[in-house]
Amino acid sequence: NYVYSTTTFSSNDASQFYLSNSDAQGIFGTLTSTTLQSPAFSTVGLTACSLQFYHYYRFNSGTSDRAYVEVSTDGSTWTALNTYSSTQGAANGFVAVNTSLSAYLNQAVVYVRFRYNATYGYFWAVDNVSITGLMMTKMDGDSRGGASWCSSWPWPSCAAWSPWPWPWSPGKGSLKRSLPWKA
Repeated sequence: NYVYSTTTFSSNDASQFYLSNSDAQGIFGTLTSTTLQSPAFSTVGLTACSLQFYHYYRFNSGTSDRAYVEVSTDGSTWTALNTYSSTQGAANGFVAVNTSLSAYLNQAVVYVRFRYNATYGYFWAVDNVSITGLMMTKMDGDSRGGASWCSSWPWPSCAAWSPWPWPWSPGKGSLKRSLPWKA
């Protein structure tokens, strides 16, 4: 849990989470601009891919108060997957989001980022981020083909891959290597 003023934050599974707090600037604060960016990953060979996360976004007002989930294939040009301009979830009830990344299949480099902008706004908390995908190929010794789970990084070319454990949830799922976010 995290307590700020009279608000107690608790994620869906009571784990650690990322929080950007624009309210802490006070009434004369400047623009809060926070970015949480994934490491590069590949979707080459995948037939499906999606991003899942839990979040609480408290909207204040105005056009500067926005939360964005964005994707890029070069780290410079970003496309919005989701834009939030109304409250989502609650401080003690983060909501689940599942967003397709199918438009970014067969890309050697993909980044996902969470970007929050507000001028004396409220908060955006993000937790339990995972990227899942499916690769349909024939496995060694398997005449049926089909999907299986990978267990190492980089992904073998033989199978599907499981939910990716990001740094705040290492060891969950079958991929054991966690990679750092660029904050």
